[in-house]
Amino acid sequence: MNHYRKPPILILMLLIMSGNLAVLSAQSTDSIMVGKPMLRSLILPGWGERTMGNAGRGNTFLAAEASLWIGFGLFKAISNRAHDEMILKAVSQAQINPADKSVSYYDDIGNYNSLADYNDQMLRDRNAYVLYPEGQGYDWQWSSVAQRQAFKDLKFKRNLYSQFTIYALGAITINHMISAIDVVWLNRSGINLRATPIVGSNSPGVALTLTF
Repeated sequence: MNHYRKPPILILMLLIMSGNLAVLSAQSTDSIMVGKPMLRSLILPGWGERTMGNAGRGNTFLAAEASLWIGFGLFKAISNRAHDEMILKAVSQAQINPADKSVSYYDDIGNYNSLADYNDQMLRDRNAYVLYPEGQGYDWQWSSVAQRQAFKDLKFKRNLYSQFTIYALGAITINHMISAIDVVWLNRSGINLRATPIVGSNSPGVALTLTF
């Protein structure tokens, strides 16, 4: 199981549709003409453009979507492989028991050569509440400093590519949004677009409000 932190990321928020989008069936023909392709592009970027006869633009969004998902899959695979290699190295070179270990445990074994070294440092720092009990599955002893550094390198690689997967998902979300906005732009008629910054949270962004 992968237990590691995912850093916060600036993600552009999903479209917030106002006006009459929720009840397009009761609206004018113009709104319906915009709404259906826009919803299609929200589901699959480029689909709405293609249904409006803009195959070239639609294919561009479709190609971007495919590339982003391929990138996401590759980043995920690399991250998972680095995680597995990291655990194997810790088991073989530090004799750890990997069952039910936390993120902080893997941070600690990467920073100290042994459980004794870690506990001694915590006692010197008067942090007795974070000591690991001996003989209860938390022990470790690296065979060398070089092996411990190799473990840290693998952990860094895992976290880096895990972060890339988050970026890829953010880009996928943005691709859906841009494609939907592009459909509206292609049929621009009585459309208002307003951007509102979102602050005061761990993931600030921008809310885009479309008013028909």
